Amino acid sequence: AARLRVRVGIHCGPAVVALVGGAGGRHTLIGDTVNVASRMESSGRPGRVQCSAAMAALLAAQAPDLPVRPRPGGALVKGKGHMETCWVGDGDDDDADGGGGGSSSEDAGPAGRGGLASQPPSLSGSSD
Repeated sequence: AARLRVRVGIHCGPAVVALVGGAGGRHTLIGDTVNVASRMESSGRPGRVQCSAAMAALLAAQAPDLPVRPRPGGALVKGKGHMETCWVGDGDDDDADGGGGGSSSEDAGPAGRGGLASQPPSLSGSSD
């Protein structure tokens, strides 16, 4: 049987809701918070939940029993640069690539830079 493995990214902060398309339109969320959450997803790994340091602090305060652990090396986030990020929940301990954002084939960074990739993660194989 096929196994579905999704990436999830979460962040906290201000956002604005807008009505797009007039009276019969749709609601949408806009703002930097939404963009960072999206980047948490896109720089994460299948089957994992990645969050920002701000979200990790909020989770620690409001859900202390939820496992949250720092992602070694953080993540290289488009439009933000290097960010400290965390894994939420129990997941595979597959951080052997040194972190840096994305799956192990995307960006194993040089050891001299703390695992931070020297270039943005490649999303080869995805159809974003």
